[in-house]
Amino acid sequence: NPSAVLVTLSADHVIRPAAAFRRNAAAAVGAARAADCLVTIGIRPTGPETRFGYIERGKKLSVLRGQNVYQVKRFKEKPHAAAARRYVKNPRYYWNAGIFFWRAEVILDQFRRFLPDHYAKLRRIAAALGTSRQGRVTKRVYPTFKRISIDYGVMEKADDVRVVESTFGWDDVGGFPALAPYLKTDHNGNFVDGRHVGLDSSGNVIVSGGGHTIATVGVNDMVIVHTPDVTLVVPAEKASEVKSLVRKLKKSRWSDLT
Repeated sequence: NPSAVLVTLSADHVIRPAAAFRRNAAAAVGAARAADCLVTIGIRPTGPETRFGYIERGKKLSVLRGQNVYQVKRFKEKPHAAAARRYVKNPRYYWNAGIFFWRAEVILDQFRRFLPDHYAKLRRIAAALGTSRQGRVTKRVYPTFKRISIDYGVMEKADDVRVVESTFGWDDVGGFPALAPYLKTDHNGNFVDGRHVGLDSSGNVIVSGGGHTIATVGVNDMVIVHTPDVTLVVPAEKASEVKSLVRKLKKSRWSDLT
């Protein structure tokens, strides 16, 4: 359906309350249906954050379902600390959370204009959908896509991008230490999801599923995560290096790891 509205969301975001997000999303869907535009939700900054890109809004275009919709003036790269402090004082700036809404026909046309190689490959995959070649063509073509974010590839170049101002709380839980505030805390200051028994252990982030019990003695400020096929143990201060470890695991002889 070319007129269908697509929504892209990251899996590692915390959004509360859900009702407020639904109102914002309904407004964004309405904006995407009303014009040949791309729509995003701008998060009102709570501090001078340098981990996120920013969105500068332009003029107010409309009010949909009680939500303000603005023209996007420009996207800003992840700033240095001084710039972030300026942005957070200016109500025209939002965090870019990577939450996007667009009609299928509109985003496909943007790929045609700004990412023609991606567009051509998408058309090859589309031509095979529903046929006996679908799996074979997708497996062959998809890995050849050049890695580029939608922000750089499309959003920063598009002629008509609109932003709905958020009315919900948002957090980017990009790693296990950032997950800690959303887990239960035991009397020793461990952040736990699952079963844990510890002695002289504090400040740990412990995640265990499937009824598996993690037991610790004299362990502090660690991240311990148990899944059916892998157990991760890493100092919290080095948790950002997990991506490198994942790349190494993918090159390992254990092809069953997920």
